[in-house]
Amino acid sequence: QMLAFECTENKRLIAEAEGIPKLVAVLSSGTAVAQESAAAALQSLTESSDSQDAIVEAGGVNPLLTLVTSGTSAAQESAAGALRNLSAKERHRLLVAEAGGIAYLIRLLDVGSVDAQEHAALALQSLASDNAENKRTIAQLGGIRPLVNLVAGGASDTARVGAAGALQSLATEEGNQASIVDAGGVAPLLALLDGDCPVAQERACGACLGIAANDGTRAALLDVGGVEKLVRILS
Repeated sequence: QMLAFECTENKRLIAEAEGIPKLVAVLSSGTAVAQESAAAALQSLTESSDSQDAIVEAGGVNPLLTLVTSGTSAAQESAAGALRNLSAKERHRLLVAEAGGIAYLIRLLDVGSVDAQEHAALALQSLASDNAENKRTIAQLGGIRPLVNLVAGGASDTARVGAAGALQSLATEEGNQASIVDAGGVAPLLALLDGDCPVAQERACGACLGIAANDGTRAALLDVGGVEKLVRILS
């Protein structure tokens, strides 16, 4: 695990020594402590594009998803972090979604630790990016309300940014704008516009623009002065 953390060269050596399939196997068969260490190592390895491919080829997606629900808190955090990194690639996003990963990640938004919530929100942001089916799945599985809750009361800026980014993507899909409004999303998104984090402002602005583009939800922004805030940000 520590070797994987240290440098890119060590990550390459682990991959060349067939270490990745062994780590993936530990996720399913090791003790709780061993699973924590293997998941942490794999999270670190997923920072490398080549290692991401090797982890997927070794069948790593399903055992990582299993740890997200049944592992210790530390294992959940590392597994979610690995899935977050894997979801950066479009072909990996498809595999995560096909394996039922969206439901697992949504659950973490409610019950995970602060770090797990961050990873889950950012993974969902990636999964929703330019993928209409994933956007619909996130909404159908009840993902909008916990994302709104995270924007409103997330324990970290990273979690709020990830959740706002996911809502930004979801708000481009017909029907999701009303779900965001019904979940109480307007107020916390506008609050991010008043904050001092440029990335959070950008994500919140995108979500609000999606809401404003829908004739049925535009009033929710107008009634609380949201359009004026958007104009100020955009100018």
